[in-house]
Amino acid sequence: MGTTIELMLAEDEYNRESAIHAFDALAEVDRLLSVYRVRSDLSLVNHDPGYWHEVSPHFSRVASAAGRIGEMTDGAFDVTVLPVMRHWGFYDEGLPGQDTSRSRRSLRRILERVDFRQLQMKGREARVASAGYSADFGGIAKGYGVDRAIRALSDQNIRCGLVSAGGDIFALGRPAPNRPWRLGIRSPYRPDALCAMVELEDEAIATAGGYENYRIAQGRRIAHILNPRLGMSSDHVASATIIAPDAMTADALATATYVMGVENSRRLLDDLPHVEGIWIDRQGRLTYTRGIKNRVQIAG
Repeated sequence: MGTTIELMLAEDEYNRESAIHAFDALAEVDRLLSVYRVRSDLSLVNHDPGYWHEVSPHFSRVASAAGRIGEMTDGAFDVTVLPVMRHWGFYDEGLPGQDTSRSRRSLRRILERVDFRQLQMKGREARVASAGYSADFGGIAKGYGVDRAIRALSDQNIRCGLVSAGGDIFALGRPAPNRPWRLGIRSPYRPDALCAMVELEDEAIATAGGYENYRIAQGRRIAHILNPRLGMSSDHVASATIIAPDAMTADALATATYVMGVENSRRLLDDLPHVEGIWIDRQGRLTYTRGIKNRVQIAG
């Protein structure tokens, strides 16, 4: 899925077999759901619009979750934004920050082919309903892969560990009997600095930000997290962090709330049990939901 996977286990619980099971679970998700793999379920559905394909249970779970989160965020999370991503050069071989010749001239036409409702499920079958639409699970599948790896570890009776896929993290158990995990939220402006620390136990955390992966078009910085309605970068916040019971939810909601901005996001999360948010604005100031207040420590 175009990211780096990391696994950390407590020394007294580590064994090679458990680690292999966790990585195998992630590899299976990558094989089935990655837009980079031409034979994945996702690529097969994308390349044959209008036709129902039998898909794996993994695809069904992720596609169904993507639809639910698309509805609850009023389209701020939209997995059919792939044509816009390609328009700005994000699936080319270009490096972050590279200038691209693409302009906004044809963007309006491309935006007519963005609608998460076009990715449809019928039992074990899936389709992209109409030609010109295509889906990308980049904002949700990494989190799902982390959840599958954690499930594999739990099935091996592992009680403590961390699994990270490109910053989507699940913290399993406690690293010591008297304390939970403490994880840092990185500054969007200083890659070597932290803005805050947060405590986690049997929870997931995911951060969305546009400070690492971006393109330059006509002198404008285009971050890889796009507003699906506008086809442009969102500028409400510098980063959005979500804590949730599972990494798939944290992954997707981090992307959505980065697009939505703080106030709309807080209203959304107020209705979601056991989900909290932390946002860093363009001036470096932190805002967070009430439920996380006592678990956040401002760094520095």
